[in-house]
Amino acid sequence: MNLKWNYVGKQKKETIHSIGLHLINGIMTTKMMDKLANLSLDQTINDYSYTLSPIIKPSSGYRRLFDYAENNLLDRDEQWVKESVQQFEEEKTLLDYFYQNNEDEKDLYQQERSHLEERLLPKIKMEVINAGLFYLTEQGTKKMISS
Repeated sequence: MNLKWNYVGKQKKETIHSIGLHLINGIMTTKMMDKLANLSLDQTINDYSYTLSPIIKPSSGYRRLFDYAENNLLDRDEQWVKESVQQFEEEKTLLDYFYQNNEDEKDLYQQERSHLEERLLPKIKMEVINAGLFYLTEQGTKKMISS
C-alpha cells in the first residue's frame, strides 16, 4: 500500500510511505516499492506455481496496514504544530482587533475566522495512493523479508 501524508498548517509538507504485509505469515515491511523494484515480476502466475490461501484476508490486511501507518509513520516532530498554532493566534488577534467594534460585520468576521482556521490550524490527512496484491515466489519473499 502506498500512502501520502499531507501535513497542513503554517507550512505544507507531503511524505509518501510504502508498506507491505505478507498475508500468510503477517510480516510487515516498509519501503515496499523500493524492495519490489529489485525483483523481477510477471503479470501472470507461472503455470507450474500455485497460490496459498492467505491466513490474513486482504480487507483485514488493509486495516492492519492503515493502523500501522497511523501509529508508526507520522512525523513525530511537532514543531510545525506549535508554529502553526502560534501563527493562527497572532492572525486571530489581528482579526479580532479589526472587527472588535463592528457588530454589523459579525458574519464577515465569522467567515474570515473560519478561513483562518482552515488555512492555519494544523491537520494531517492520510490518503491511499494505491494498493495491490503481489504473488511472490519463495525466493522473492525471502528477499523482501531479509532486505
